[in-house]
Amino acid sequence: MQRRLLLVLALLVTVPTLTVVTLGWRMLENQRRVARMELETLLDERLADLEQTIAAELTRLEQDLATELEPERDGLLGTPPTSAEALRQLRRESGLVGMAFVLDPQGNLTYPPAAGPRSEDEDAFMVRTRDIWAGRAVLYEPPTPEPNVELKKRVSRSSARIAGDDMVSLAVRRPQGWIAWYWQDGLHLLFWRRLESGGVIGVEVERVVLLARILGRLPSLPVGEDRIVLVDSRGDAVHQWGPYEVPAGEAAVTERRLPYPLDGYRLAYHLAPARGAALLGASTPLGTLAGLGALVLALLGLGVYAYRESSRQVREAAQRVTFVTQVSHELKTPLANIRLYAELLDADLEDEGGPRERVGVIVSESQRLARLIDNVLVYAKVRRGTHRVTPVPMRMDDAVGRVLTQFGPALAAKGIEPEVTLGAPAPCRADPDAVEQILANLVNNVEKYGASGGVLIVRTEQDAAVTRVVVGDRGPGVPAAARARIFEPFYRVSHKLSDAVTGTGIGLAIARTLAEECGGRLALLEDRGPGAWFALEVPGVREEEA
Repeated sequence: MQRRLLLVLALLVTVPTLTVVTLGWRMLENQRRVARMELETLLDERLADLEQTIAAELTRLEQDLATELEPERDGLLGTPPTSAEALRQLRRESGLVGMAFVLDPQGNLTYPPAAGPRSEDEDAFMVRTRDIWAGRAVLYEPPTPEPNVELKKRVSRSSARIAGDDMVSLAVRRPQGWIAWYWQDGLHLLFWRRLESGGVIGVEVERVVLLARILGRLPSLPVGEDRIVLVDSRGDAVHQWGPYEVPAGEAAVTERRLPYPLDGYRLAYHLAPARGAALLGASTPLGTLAGLGALVLALLGLGVYAYRESSRQVREAAQRVTFVTQVSHELKTPLANIRLYAELLDADLEDEGGPRERVGVIVSESQRLARLIDNVLVYAKVRRGTHRVTPVPMRMDDAVGRVLTQFGPALAAKGIEPEVTLGAPAPCRADPDAVEQILANLVNNVEKYGASGGVLIVRTEQDAAVTRVVVGDRGPGVPAAARARIFEPFYRVSHKLSDAVTGTGIGLAIARTLAEECGGRLALLEDRGPGAWFALEVPGVREEEA
C-alpha cells in the first residue's frame, strides 16, 4: 500500500514537472527564434549597406571604362581604339584592362585577329573566350535589381538569356554592358560598348584589379568582434573585415550576393559566439528546475497557459517584424528622394525650370510619406479600439476633387489619365477625412498596380438613400484566388520584396474599416472587365440634417 502510494505520488509530481519543463523549454525556444529573426534582420541591413556601396563603385568603374572606350570623348585614346596597336596600347596603359577585342557589325572578331599573327596573351584570350565567339556560350542580360531578399539565402541567378546568344545581338538591345563567364580559375569579366558602325568594342577586365579598386574605396566597417567575409564563386574568402576567426565549416548568420556582374560573389556575416550569446540571451540553467517541485500542480496550468500565450506572441511578433520591415522599406524610398531632390534644389537655385520641378517631386514624395504614416496610425488606433470617426453632411464630389488634385503629379508621372464622371453634388453623411483616406488608398493602388492600363476611372452617383463612388482601372486586376482575402490586414497578392512594387498590405483593410465606421461599405466589384474595380457606398443625409 505504501509502495503504491509512493508510486502515485511520484507520478503526480514527475508528470507535471516534466510537462512544465517541456512547455518552458519550448517557450524559450520560441523566444530565441524571434530574437534570432530580429538579429538576422539587423545584420542583413548592415550587409545591404555594404552591398549598395559596392554597387556604387561598380557603377563608377563602368563609367570609367565607358569613357575609355567612348569614341566621342577625349578619354585615354581620343579616337575609337579599333586598330591592333591602339588596343595593345590601351592594355599597356590601363591596369584594369587585361585584353581588348573588337567585333564588326556581322559579329566577326577583327581583334584579336582570327587568322593571326597573335601574341601568347592574345592566343590565351582566344582559347578562354572561344565559346563566346563561336555562339556556344549562353549570354545574359543584367538581372533586375532586388529591393530586398530572403534572409540567409539567395541561390538563384536573376538573369535572362538573350535571343541570338551573340554580343552583336546584345548590343542591339543595350549600348553597353557586362558579360560574366567562368573559366578554370574562376570568374572572368568582359565589358563591351556598342560602336556607331554597329560593331562592338570591349575589354576583358582584370578581376583582381577590379576587386582591389572596389575594396580599396570601401570605408572602414564597424564590425566590432564579428567578421564579414567576401566569398567568391568557389567558396574561397577574397577579403574579410573584423577580428573574429571563423572556424572551418561554420555557416554564416546571413548572406547577400553582390550586384551583377559580380553576382557569383557573396558577402557572409559571421557572428562571434560571445556576442551572439549576449544578443540572443543565455538559456535558463537546469538548476532552476529544482524549485518547480513544490509548485508543480499550479505551474502545470500556468505552463499550459504560458505556452499558448507564447505561441500566440511568436505569431504576432513574426507578423510585427514583417510589417515593420515592409513599412521601413516603403518609407526609405520617398525619404531618399526627398533628400536627393532637396540637395539638387539647393545646388540649382539659379535655374528657372529645374528647382520648380524638383520642389514638385519633394511635395509629391512628402504626400506619399504622409499617406503611409496615416495608414499606420489609423491601423494602430483600430487595433487598440480607440479610432473614432465623426460622420457629418459632406459632398462626395468635393472629396473626389481634392483627392485627384493631390494625386495629380503622381498620376501624370506614371502616364495615368483620369476619367472622372461626377454625379453626386448633393450632401451625404460621412467623415470627410475618412472618405478622403479611403479614396486615397484606392487611387494609390491604381498608381502602384494598375499603371499599365494608363487610365484611372472615377464615377460618383447618388440617390436619396446612398451615395456611391466607383474607382477602377484597366490594369492586371485582382486574381480570382486573392479576391476573398483582399481586405485582410497584411494580405498581399505577392509578399516578395523583389517585385516591382511593394506595400504594407493594410491599405484596403483600413479603407473597409473606415467605410464601415461611416455607416457604409467598401466592396470589390467583379465582372467589370479588365482591371480592379472598387465601390464605396455611404448613407445619404437624414431629413432633419438636410
